[in-house]
Amino acid sequence: MDREIQQMMKIRPLQEALINYRATVSKYGTIMKKICISETSGLINVEMAVDDVKLKLPEPQKILPLSDLNTATNADYLRKQIVVAQKALELM
Repeated sequence: MDREIQQMMKIRPLQEALINYRATVSKYGTIMKKICISETSGLINVEMAVDDVKLKLPEPQKILPLSDLNTATNADYLRKQIVVAQKALELM
C-alpha cells in the first residue's frame, strides 16, 4: 500500500503540471482566435463611400501622342507585310 501511495505522490505533480499546461494552451488558443477574428473583421468591414474614392488621371501634358503604328490594327500590319512579301517574290 505504501508503494502505491508513493507512486501516486510522484504522479500527482506531473498530472497537475499537465492540467496547467493544457489550460494555458487552451487560453492561448482562445486569445489567438479572438485576435484573428477581430483582425479579419476589421479588414472585411471597411466602409467606404464612392465619394471618398478619387480617380487619379494623368495630366494631359504627360500623355504621349498616339502614333500611326499604335492606331493601326494588326490586320492592316499583316496585309502590308504580305504585299511586301509578294513584291519580293515577283522580283525573284
